[in-house]
Order: sequence, then C-alpha cells, then structure tokens
Amino acid sequence: MWNCSSCGHSNPDNTATFCGRCGTIRVSVRTNNLGPAISGGTTVYAMSAFASANTSGSFSSWLYNELKLRKVPDKEIVPLRQDVLEFAEQQSLVWQIIDDKVQQGETAILSYAKEKKRRARASDIVSSMAQANQLFQDRRKAQLFRLDKADILERLHNPCRSADDFAGKIASLASLFEVPLGPLHSLVRDAQEDWKAIKLVEEVLKSEGVKFDSDMIKTWRNIIALRNAAPLHAHDAQIPSLEFFGASFPVDYQRLWDSILDKFLYSLTKFIEVLVELRKS
Repeated sequence: MWNCSSCGHSNPDNTATFCGRCGTIRVSVRTNNLGPAISGGTTVYAMSAFASANTSGSFSSWLYNELKLRKVPDKEIVPLRQDVLEFAEQQSLVWQIIDDKVQQGETAILSYAKEKKRRARASDIVSSMAQANQLFQDRRKAQLFRLDKADILERLHNPCRSADDFAGKIASLASLFEVPLGPLHSLVRDAQEDWKAIKLVEEVLKSEGVKFDSDMIKTWRNIIALRNAAPLHAHDAQIPSLEFFGASFPVDYQRLWDSILDKFLYSLTKFIEVLVELRKS
C-alpha cells in the first residue's frame, strides 16, 4: 500500500504506478548507485552495473509506454523512444558480450561495465527530463527541458575525450533549457523580460512557497556558466563553477563531465519531487 502525494488516497496495489483516484504519477527515480558493499574493481561490480543498466532500460520502457497511453505528442518523447529501442536491441546481445569479455579478462569486463553504467545514467537523465516535463505540463502548463533534439541527447551517452569535446557537450546540455518562455512568464507576476527558464522556474517555486533543494538551481546555473565560459581557462570567472562540480585546474574533462551528469541527474530527482507535491492550478 502507498499513499498518493497529491490527494492522499491509499492505493492498495504497491506495484501500481498511478494513483487510482487522481492519476498522479508515482515517482521512483534511480541514480544507479551500487552501494558501498561492492568494490569498484571487481567482476561483481561489473555484473551489478549490467543489472543497473537493465533496470534503467526497463524504467525507460515503462515511462515511454505510460506517456503514449496518456497521448503525449510523439515529438516530445522521440528521444525516450530511441532509448527504449536501443535497450530492446541490446538485450539479446548482452550475455554474448559478457561471455566475450570474460574470455578477455577482468579488465575488459570492468571497461564494458563502465560503458553500460554511463549509458544507463544517460537513459535515466532522458527519462527524468521527460517525466519532469510531463508533471510540469500537468501542474502548470509549462515545461523546462527541450527534448526534440536527438543528436544533442546522444552526447549524454558518450565519454568526454578532450577540452573541445567538453565544450560541445556542455553547450548541448545547456541548450536543453532553451524552451519557449511564454508559459513560464505567465506563471510569474512582474517577470522581467530578460529572465530565462531557470530564473523563471525558481521564481515560480518561490512565489508558491514551495521548498526545494538549493543545489537543484545551482546545478542548472553552473551548467550555463560553464557553457558560457568554454573553452575553460584558469581565471577566476570559472573557478566557482568548477569547484561546485568538484573540479580544478588542470581539468580532467572526463571526471568533470561525469560529475556534471551525476549532479544533473540528482537535480532532476529533486525537481520531480517538487513537481509531485504541486497541486494542479
């Protein structure tokens, strides 16, 4: 049994994904943490990563099907559909690949596990943005994330190989906030013309007296700051944003990109929690 966060209805089916009374989505977002009991340098860790990736793909499949049932326009969930198709195509090959990696040794297994975990995180991010958009649209007739550019979203799945690669990736990530501002402006009294999506969302939540994790907004703003600063150089303008993501000079771009995506996924989890608590206007 679980209680709906919107209407308080007690739902007897603990596996249900929607409230039987009001239809509110029951949120359960994973961050793919494997836990402290499993060492990062073992084959058990690798197999856990495969399981984590499989869970992520299953969640994407469920979310895509639910959004289709709710008649969400296809253009808004095309990237999610691509994740689902990729997941379905890969499943028949996974164990064959694992067998091949076992023959190559533990290093090959761990390398493949890292790749699967990276792609699982990207799938979680896409799924979470789609879920946040659906909830925000349902509650306030507005959206925060642009999900109509599959080539941009594909960058989330790939490792960061250089400073130039990072510049492209952070620009793509920041562009996901470039949504039509009209619906957001309408939610904020006396909104200034130069306010962008992140500022408008922050003002919406403040005006409604909604409590939220300050790191959620900080994460989004620091993504924009790094986009505006790329290519990165060692001067004061970028240091606060780099420190926020746990980086310093000289920059390890893969580690920085991983930290940004981890924090971004966390921010999406927090945003969804906020949206679940909003009652329909």
